Amino acid sequence: MGDDNESESDIPTATTTTTTATTTTSTSTSHVNNQDDEDEDEDAGIIRCICNYTDDDGFTIQCEHCLVWQHAVCVGIVQSNVPDRYLCEQCSPRPVDRKRANEVQRRRIAEDEDLEMESDNSQEDLLDSYQFEFSSVEMNIVTSKAVQDLFRQVISQFRQAQSRKRSLPDLSSTLGTAPPPGADTTNVVSMERESLARPLMKVTVKHILSSSKTHHSPAPQYGLFAESNIGAGRFMMEFKGEVSLKSTYKSDPINQYSILATPKPFVLFHPHLDLVVDARRSGNDARFVRRSCFPNTEVKSIVVPGVQDQTVHLGLFAKVPIGKGQEITLDWDWKRDHPALQPLRSDKSKDLTRKSSKEIRKAKFMVASTLLAQTDCACDNKDTCVLHQMMKDGMIEPSPRDNDVSKGKPK
Repeated sequence: MGDDNESESDIPTATTTTTTATTTTSTSTSHVNNQDDEDEDEDAGIIRCICNYTDDDGFTIQCEHCLVWQHAVCVGIVQSNVPDRYLCEQCSPRPVDRKRANEVQRRRIAEDEDLEMESDNSQEDLLDSYQFEFSSVEMNIVTSKAVQDLFRQVISQFRQAQSRKRSLPDLSSTLGTAPPPGADTTNVVSMERESLARPLMKVTVKHILSSSKTHHSPAPQYGLFAESNIGAGRFMMEFKGEVSLKSTYKSDPINQYSILATPKPFVLFHPHLDLVVDARRSGNDARFVRRSCFPNTEVKSIVVPGVQDQTVHLGLFAKVPIGKGQEITLDWDWKRDHPALQPLRSDKSKDLTRKSSKEIRKAKFMVASTLLAQTDCACDNKDTCVLHQMMKDGMIEPSPRDNDVSKGKPK
């Protein structure tokens, strides 16, 4: 991810901000470096952030040791998880993602300049803007022969099981052989083409206001919301995009799956098949469904009767009753054995397979800071949120014992 050894240019002082405890909130910004403010008081301080930008973005946090200020979003902090004590990456060395932080601030500045030129932008304009973030598609994009072969295997097995009126768990005994790898037909449902294309349950995309969701990200956030009451088990929408093998997605370093332990935003895994639908570049409005620790929606694979449709579709189904106006959410689909999902425990444990507390904290910080820079958990209560708890655990200052253990020194 980020390279902590990148060279940094000299960082000048910043404009004065209004201080509250160790964070500041400001409505004015300046992108002009000022080298003549070295005599500012302690509260104004200087902004020496990992992004190399020195202007105030409206939400900064101060290092308690060297008293410099940093943009909270650059170091993976949101208003709901401000730590009681904060140390910068120099006073408390840890991995940081400078490239991501720089891109976050660059995009913010570009957006600020656009807003200054078009200050009369309305909420309706903001809602329409999400349509320019991706290419809308009517059908899934499938270019891989391996995916097409898997489609045929799953559909063939599913239809054979349906014709014999056997339950899905007994499918392997029905056919005499076990399903091919990645072709498990558990949780596959049949649906008519018309019902798939025009679901009765209607959902809409809405802008997530940062004031209501306490979110700081480089781009406006959106979510899916129910337009009417939706009963448990009801189909709501197909998730469309570019279909590939899940195993290929996980092994591709650009997707950072080994680091994040979950699919990136706008990417959805089939629940039991070796398939993934990627809507980052091309997809439909379903791409805006957000993740939550308490999801109300689940994913099922869908097969359309007949011989013409040779695609396994991915559908969003209500897991519980969803009220009108309520946000539609999915679980995070975490990789459960990832270090970031491990609890912080004493390194006195004799379990040699466990990661050290320092390694676990590092993993938690990397996962949480990266994801929170792109999206936020849809949980209402951030105190019980797994993602926000990861950030809190990752921000805990390592103890001398942790450092000794990680370096192999005797305790």
